[in-house]
Amino acid sequence: MITQVGSSAIREMIEQGTTFLVEVSAGWCHPCRILEKFLFPLSNEFPEFPFYKVDYDANTDIFEILEIGTVPYIVIFREGKAAVRIRGLTSENSIREALSEILKNSL
Repeated sequence: MITQVGSSAIREMIEQGTTFLVEVSAGWCHPCRILEKFLFPLSNEFPEFPFYKVDYDANTDIFEILEIGTVPYIVIFREGKAAVRIRGLTSENSIREALSEILKNSL
């Protein structure tokens, strides 16, 4: 499951030291739509890992909060710190490997 949230929720999770994945996308972004097809099955494969989506058009301050400058963009946080940054379209397997590595190191 991927939960749509606003930038203030992401800021709170970072401040609380949460481990999660956030995808920043926009409705007009074709690569974003392709990426979402990968993320949905991964969110089911990693149910212990919260997946969030932020719509850039409704939350323009997200670029400043996450220190990014484009969409699509994925940031995987571990205990409130950006552990992995993925800019642009990437493969499902590369996201899977990043999540597996973070979970392995969290145990």
